[in-house]
Amino acid sequence: MIEINAFFVMFACLVLTVAAMHMVVLTRFVRLKTASMPDEYFARLNPAVDRQESMRQFIARYRLAHAAVALLGVLLLVWLIAYMQRPAWDKRWVVFPVMGYFVLQWLPMIVTAMAGLRHMKVLKAFLTQTKRKATLKRRGLFDFVPRGVVWLAALAYLLFVPLVIRALPAPLERVLFIGAASLDYALTIFTLYRLLYGKKSDPFETHAGRLYTISLRARSSIYSCIAVVFFMSFVVVVVHNDMQRWMPFALAAFLTIITLITFSVFVARPGDMGAEPLDSNQALS
Repeated sequence: MIEINAFFVMFACLVLTVAAMHMVVLTRFVRLKTASMPDEYFARLNPAVDRQESMRQFIARYRLAHAAVALLGVLLLVWLIAYMQRPAWDKRWVVFPVMGYFVLQWLPMIVTAMAGLRHMKVLKAFLTQTKRKATLKRRGLFDFVPRGVVWLAALAYLLFVPLVIRALPAPLERVLFIGAASLDYALTIFTLYRLLYGKKSDPFETHAGRLYTISLRARSSIYSCIAVVFFMSFVVVVVHNDMQRWMPFALAAFLTIITLITFSVFVARPGDMGAEPLDSNQALS
């Protein structure tokens, strides 16, 4: 029964955490980014809309969408509490609804990102008329991420492989778990390379803001990688010891941690983000 109660608490934390992160942290990030855009660029993006009014409408609609999603989460929790009182409850009827709800939580952000494609088209046209200047020097991973964190990520993988080999007798299961972890690490390495040596994605971001963003994203990528390995290790232990009823709790805890790590990217200091509107020459230097 303790694993069921632990899951209820953790799923409630997931509902509240994602709702709060979206409605508070992300909307603050939008305010800072909007304020950093030059007036002429914003006028080209939304020629008939006032900047402050446009931002106010977006934030109001975004918060309303996530309030509705949070309400659905509460209703799902009520159903799960009733369902898991049955002695023969099936973990599949818990795990899959939780994963589906997690996707639903991110749906408003995905829709917003797709709508931002218009922003990228206008940005491309705007940049063709403005000379860009690069000020970011070539730096290494250890300039942004502590060495201990990087070594912890490497150690977690090196310990995960023998754990899988020892705990799972079936060769196919070993291949699936080790392959998934290897793919996760490969994608993380690719992401870090693009982040450190790729082109600047936001031309209106200040130099200090760019460095701070790289630091946040690099750390969140490695922390996410470590979290994935720890979650997969927990799954291996659960399967090996026939403790499948702990799976819902582990999944809810993992999704909550990933949410917190992901939103650390959006926690930026106003001074580093360039909170004051910039003209085009300042923004692109």
